[in-house]
Amino acid sequence: MRSTNGTVDFDLNALRIFAAAVEGGGVTEAARRLALPKSSVSRQLRALEQQIGQALLERHGRGLRATPAGRRLHETARGALGTLEAIRRDLLAPPLAGRLRLRAPVMLGRGLLTGIVAEFLERHPALTLEVAWSDRFNALPEAETDIACCVGVLPGEGFAWESVGYAEARLYAAPALLAEFGAPATPAALAGLPLLAHGCAPGGSARWTLTDARGAETVEVTPRLVANDPELLLAAAIAGRGICPLPRFLAEAALRAGRLLPVLPGHWAERHEVIVARAPRPREAALRPFAEHVAQNLRDRLR
Repeated sequence: MRSTNGTVDFDLNALRIFAAAVEGGGVTEAARRLALPKSSVSRQLRALEQQIGQALLERHGRGLRATPAGRRLHETARGALGTLEAIRRDLLAPPLAGRLRLRAPVMLGRGLLTGIVAEFLERHPALTLEVAWSDRFNALPEAETDIACCVGVLPGEGFAWESVGYAEARLYAAPALLAEFGAPATPAALAGLPLLAHGCAPGGSARWTLTDARGAETVEVTPRLVANDPELLLAAAIAGRGICPLPRFLAEAALRAGRLLPVLPGHWAERHEVIVARAPRPREAALRPFAEHVAQNLRDRLR
């Protein structure tokens, strides 16, 4: 029905029936999926079309398919119904409690996982999380880890894991620095410019491998600042102290604000697969929901 201000107030049951009819290809399959009489399904569909003022379904072979208007409504309704179902599950589910231990590299932890962890804690106040950002582990200590985010390495035997995307670092610099020194046209030109680096070997020199569609090129560089703190590197890059390889997720706010610009935009400096791993023997019922929360959020941000 239409409200007094001219907007349409949708019946959620009607939208659920409509979505089932589109996805099932007809009234019979929608009725079966929802355990409803076919007459009720047909009546709700007719009422929804009258409410919209447009045909939403049309004959196709022995079944039904969505019209252009129906496809638009179905796309929107499917997302809304999914959100409502997730809210319903959260409200009905018992509160998550216990203690979970999360490990991740510093760059990924501070760049992406901090907000993801905070959101989960807000939704589940009875849960305790122990978080460690560290670049100093290759194999996961099972006794100290419930969930881990691995970048460029596999978690080891016994852990259940899934790939959620790729963390890709490219080169960025402040506009003022590029105006002073000029933008390098090739990877080899980096050798004469001020550079910032994450965790290169002691002694100051490092090898950067830059890759584009034609292949990879390795250059010897001497960074003026070496740090394992991504926030320090980001701040130094914004301040014009040097060109720095940073993950896009860490640099994107400064890029939008014009405080950083891409350098050699056709190249990437690093590209590593990101994996979310779960302990082989869950100690807490909250492990799977937390792992799914982390994986989905990382998947969305690493696209």
